[in-house]
Amino acid sequence: MSDQFPQHNPESPAQRDLSPQAVARRDAMLPELLSEVRRIRRRRTTTRLASIAGAFTLACGILTLALLRTSPHSLTQPLAKTPTTTPDKNLANRPAPSLDSHRVQVEIVQSSPDILARLSIRTPSVVRVEYINTDQALALLESTGDRYGIIEIAGRVEFQLIAQK
Repeated sequence: MSDQFPQHNPESPAQRDLSPQAVARRDAMLPELLSEVRRIRRRRTTTRLASIAGAFTLACGILTLALLRTSPHSLTQPLAKTPTTTPDKNLANRPAPSLDSHRVQVEIVQSSPDILARLSIRTPSVVRVEYINTDQALALLESTGDRYGIIEIAGRVEFQLIAQK
């Protein structure tokens, strides 16, 4: 679409119906209308370019994330390295985390051989396992006052609550 409109032909039927004042007024409006049309075109062009740039940036970001997730460096890096230096003294003097703390603290320790001893939350406890048969388990469950039944399916034993007290 061109910015210039065709010149008015005085012999055209529309020109003959207009008075000289109307023709002058119409010709005076033409420069303002042309500048308005140019301004609207520039705004539309800027909007289109911004949309294209945004889509291009989004595509580049997605491609970058995909490449970072599958980079050979992250695939060949070992999960744990063998310590080559002595443990940091500041890490050894740090107080053990308390059970009252509700914060989650994540640290990456690369050169400490005693990481499990230093960062363990619970002290190891002795677990005692005692095997009982189904009759003993049923008697133990019924000592709570509720009635239970035994269901055996394909070698698996399940206890089903029949009635509560």
